[in-house]
Amino acid sequence: MKAVVTADNHLNRYYKKMMPGLLEKKREMIRENFAKIVDYAIEEQVDFFLHCGDLFDMSNPRNQEVSFAAQQIARLDSKGIRTFLIVGNHDMSLNSEAADSSPHSVFECFKGPNVFMDVEDSEPVEIEVEDESISISGLSYNPVNNGEDPLSDFEGGNDADWSVLLTHYGIEGTMVSEECKSTIRRESIRDCGLDLICSGHIHSHSEMSLEGTTAVIPGITERLDFNEENYSTGFYMIYFDDEVETEYV
Repeated sequence: MKAVVTADNHLNRYYKKMMPGLLEKKREMIRENFAKIVDYAIEEQVDFFLHCGDLFDMSNPRNQEVSFAAQQIARLDSKGIRTFLIVGNHDMSLNSEAADSSPHSVFECFKGPNVFMDVEDSEPVEIEVEDESISISGLSYNPVNNGEDPLSDFEGGNDADWSVLLTHYGIEGTMVSEECKSTIRRESIRDCGLDLICSGHIHSHSEMSLEGTTAVIPGITERLDFNEENYSTGFYMIYFDDEVETEYV
């Protein structure tokens, strides 16, 4: 089995002081880079397209951006690639306690993609692929988390051959400021009983392995400001072989 993991695309990015023509050009670049990831997933004939939040830069993007994202998901679906998404902090209204304030609710009408809208229940989905089973679950960002580790009480045990969790939180040791609230501790990764954790929110890509659990942060797909000038942009390919293998693209 193979999967593409991406996050933090920030479609419909807004810059207050950018001239309209330049703003549209920047938004076009962001869309093009997301489409390239979809192209890659189709060319590599992956089984899953895993998205870890902040597909959009705001909870009320223009129809053009929502339509574009829907077209890309439809492309994946037409090739038999299952899409799984969670909602990030930029995707939702922070005045709401629910992820259903996000434009992701549109995708729930589709037959193909799975959108994990819940911020507390990981809602696992188990799938069979060529005599192997994989359990994929997701936790959308909780804007009223109050700084608690979202995986402190997580129970990941199941009978599937592979287990994957999508999140949108910082992971201990990967952030510019460790004061970022709602951080997943390394101890929680060690104790989760999962094969793979994929997390958005942090814009610099990284990966780690703790007690048999691999954690990947795909980072951004387009630099958004000058603070990210030296950041790499890309996504992860995941291979489920004898063990979880990763490749940053």
